[in-house]
Formats: sequence, structure tokens, C-alpha cells
Amino acid sequence: MNIQDKTKEELIIKLKELQQENDSLKALKEKLETELLKTRENKVENTDRFRSIIENTQAGYFFVDNDGLFQDVNTAWLKLYKYESKDEVIGKHFTQFQNIDDIENAKEVVKCIRKGNQNYTTNEFSRKCKDGSIGYHTFSAHSVYSKNEIIGIEGFIIDIANQKSAENELKKAKEKAQLNEARLIDAQSVAKVGNWETNLLTMEVLWSEETYKIFELDSEKFQNSHPSFLKYVHHDDIERIESAFAKSFSTTNYHSVQHRIITPSNKSKHVGDATTCRNTRKSSKRRSCTNSCRLANFCKCGNTG
Repeated sequence: MNIQDKTKEELIIKLKELQQENDSLKALKEKLETELLKTRENKVENTDRFRSIIENTQAGYFFVDNDGLFQDVNTAWLKLYKYESKDEVIGKHFTQFQNIDDIENAKEVVKCIRKGNQNYTTNEFSRKCKDGSIGYHTFSAHSVYSKNEIIGIEGFIIDIANQKSAENELKKAKEKAQLNEARLIDAQSVAKVGNWETNLLTMEVLWSEETYKIFELDSEKFQNSHPSFLKYVHHDDIERIESAFAKSFSTTNYHSVQHRIITPSNKSKHVGDATTCRNTRKSSKRRSCTNSCRLANFCKCGNTG
């Protein structure tokens, strides 16, 4: 495993957390849909309960007729779209509140929902707010019947602006990490400098690409551990390496040592190694050592005897 793989793992964990949050939002929408359908089946007797469900939920409610005109929205919907009164919305076409990039797609979705296509009853959309800003939400909608005829569609929307913002930040962070990694690889390649980290709890190591090149090892085959690293250190230099490694535990200063490594092709290389130790979490129990390895200028490569 290398440094870039570690960054990718962190991004994947964050994306999984966002997915769990999104699943919770979907569960809330499904609950609201179920309650709404129950009250609509006997709306006359349950008018008060029907309005209570709509007005007291944090999800935005909407009802659009067959002409695409809003006939009802709740307070939460107005808040999400940044409107103050229903009078600003009722009787207007839903496309007036749609981000221009999504208008055609929105028309298609509404058309398919009215036809009963279950593939379109839940989705994500952007929205155009009163102040011109763009928001993001998920929605769940279904056709509304009266005397066995469809009279429109209704549903709920739940804001996902924070999730979208986090996803965008993750995307930017991933792109930045990839760019920085590419720059680091180029810089290390030119300077013949590699770096790695050692987890002091597991003794697992994370090597940069150039470190593998210096050691002439395959990143897919190398066992990522400190003992595996020592296998490629010249036997006469292991004691000095371990001593510098141990000294780094009690300070943040770098401890430098020059030593030899033996590559899989039995080639001897002189390298300079600098080690420091740091906390990787707030708890002092989780510590790691950061190393940099550089081919020495006086490097003499040859077969060992």
C-alpha cells in the first residue's frame, strides 16, 4: 500500500458515511409517503390529519396538477426555495422553479411519474431559489387520483445541500491529492528521494512510488511491514538503522543515518535515511514514523560479495 492508496481509502470511508446519511433521508421520505397515502385514501374524514402531516414535516411538500402548475406547497417547501408566501408559487409552472440545466429532465420525470413509471418516483434534482441561488434535494413523488383519474402528482423533497457540498469538497480533495501525488512522484523521481510511514502499532509501512524504485521492488508483491523492509538492509547496518528508528520515538527531530540496502538483484546501494515520529491521531497511542530515503551522491552500486 502506498500514500495515494491511503488517501483513496479515506475518501471512500467519507463517501460511505454520506451514503448512510442519504439512506436515512430516503427512509424518512418513504415514511412520509406512506402516511400521506393512508390519509389520502380517506381524506374527507382525515382532512385535519392530512394537513398536519404536510405542515409539520421538515420535508418540503408539493402538489402539481396535470398542467404542471403548483396547487399546493407547505412551509418547508417555501423555506427550501426561499419564498415567503404560497401566493408567490401557487398557479405557476414547476419549470419556473427549476435550474435551467435540469428543466428538460424535470419535464421528462414528471411525465413518467404521471404514467406510473416506478423508475422515476425517486431522484435527485437541483432547484432555483427565489434569490437566484441553486439548491439540491432528493424527491419522492407519485400520481394523485380522483375518481380513478390522475389529477396530478405530489411528493416530498429533502434538502441535500450539505451532502452535495461535501461530495464536491471530496471531489476537489481527491483531484488535489492526485495532482499533489503526481507532482510528488515527479519530484522524487528527479531527486531520487522516496518516503514512507511506519505505523508503530502494527508496524505496517506505506511506501511512495520512488521508494519502491530505489529498492527495486514490486509494490504488489512487497509485504508492507517494517520487518520486510529490514530484509533489504545490509546485515552490518541493521543495528544502526534500528537504533535511529528507536531514538525517533521520543522526539520530533529527525534522526539521520546512512546505510546500505541490497536489492532483489543482489545490487548494493548506499542510501541516506532520516526518521521522525509524530502522532497521527489526537490520542498519543496512535503514532507513526515518517522516513525519507535518498540515494547517496557517492552511491556505488555493485554485486555484494
